Amino acid sequence: MKPDQTSTYEWQIRKIPEAGSNYRILIQSTTGPIQYAFSEPLTIFPLIQVTQPKAKDIWNSGGEYTIAWEDFPGKAVKIELYQVPPAKGKVSTPKVVTLNRSLKKADPRKALIVKSTLNDGSYKWTVPKNLSGSGLYIKVTSLTQIVKTAKSAVFSIQAEAKLPSLNRREIKQPLRPSKK
Repeated sequence: MKPDQTSTYEWQIRKIPEAGSNYRILIQSTTGPIQYAFSEPLTIFPLIQVTQPKAKDIWNSGGEYTIAWEDFPGKAVKIELYQVPPAKGKVSTPKVVTLNRSLKKADPRKALIVKSTLNDGSYKWTVPKNLSGSGLYIKVTSLTQIVKTAKSAVFSIQAEAKLPSLNRREIKQPLRPSKK
């Protein structure tokens, strides 16, 4: 490559280094005279993780659950519910769930759980009674830090079980064996 040329290289990081702001990337020639250059300093932010719900959890409509995440810098977060669309053996780019009116969504593509809440690592959420679905995940986004987002594992919400109401006329006496 000549000095006036530019090029890009996609780098897949196998192990996330510790958070810090003193990192640089070294680029070095592998043939001919040794030439090298360092990047400007860059910052690596800590990895955020949503710890609740867990993979394959099943929550019930109408139930109260705690959404939990590892603490990270920033004062407030937004919490949303997404659904992974079914694909032929692949998980494609997630779409936002169009869930129901009870989530008061302005944008029909979004399922907002809470617009802003304290970034204290947990949020109690009462699942709307008319909400159910599979392939769901929760996304927690910092409102005060540059691109700080975490996603939960995929889980499901099952519809609330409805028991039939019985009145006296519907209750029948148990069968008694006949005497011979």
